[in-house]
Amino acid sequence: MILVTVGSSADGFNRVIEQVDGLKGEHKINDNLVMQIGHGSYIPKNADRFFRFTSWKEINDLHKKVDCVISHAGAGSILTALAHGKPFIGVPRLKKLGEHTNNHQVDMARVLVNEGKMLMAGDKKGILDCISKVRGGWKPKSGSTKNMFSKRVLKSLGDFRFSGRPKICFICSSGGHLIELLPLGEVMKKFDRFWITFESPISRQTLGGERIYTTKEPVRNPVRFLKVFYDSLRVFLKERPDAIITTGAGVVIPFCFISWVFRKKIIYIESFCRTYDRSLSGRILYPISSLFLVQWKHMLREHGRNVRYFGQVY
Repeated sequence: MILVTVGSSADGFNRVIEQVDGLKGEHKINDNLVMQIGHGSYIPKNADRFFRFTSWKEINDLHKKVDCVISHAGAGSILTALAHGKPFIGVPRLKKLGEHTNNHQVDMARVLVNEGKMLMAGDKKGILDCISKVRGGWKPKSGSTKNMFSKRVLKSLGDFRFSGRPKICFICSSGGHLIELLPLGEVMKKFDRFWITFESPISRQTLGGERIYTTKEPVRNPVRFLKVFYDSLRVFLKERPDAIITTGAGVVIPFCFISWVFRKKIIYIESFCRTYDRSLSGRILYPISSLFLVQWKHMLREHGRNVRYFGQVY
């Protein structure tokens, strides 16, 4: 079975859906084909099953069954496949095609290809070549640092010397940023905590019974940003968290600055997808972060002296 996913981006990702659907229609792949098409406008003609969104539980159940995953090269999609030990074929979104605002998916894919953790393709032929490699026995190299990462973050919380067990706010955008925080959420179940993220079809399904506040994506729009700031202040005054843990992006900026004004601790984790350059939210929040973490050793030199490397979230 082959699973194709495109995440929750507002534009979908028609290119990869069309290409894999075309390979199925041309009988170049005969595997059972399941597709998550998100907000895309292209409707598959040859897939055995497709859906726009489903529960986080079903996504994990599908990953357990499939032989490989084909997706955009988003951090959430890659990390989910790696967590299940499944071969991952990434088709990065490209800036020149208007599929993203930058080419960080290409950068991340190249690093992971060099580490033997994924395969990368750009067109139908490339996808077919990658599928052939998987059929020939290619598997991603194993190795996870998530346990070390979680333990060191927990130790850092202890080093802040709260008077009691701190209340934690996990805040991030949806998609990959949210997926990256889930392992930390698992090890902090004993803490009083809550989540803030974007309104999306999968956010509440992913977080299950957690206490969640949702807001709109600011999309670098001043009016929308003011609305997010108001929502952030309202939630902060209601919850009064002791520490904020975040992987970015835009939604986190007003909440973190409000928290900083009230002298709360901020742990900023630069996203797994940032392999060569700094994120905008990372650049803005670095000066006010109590602990600033990167997930790639070579990124230590990109921010400044107060950056730490604890491994990776998965």
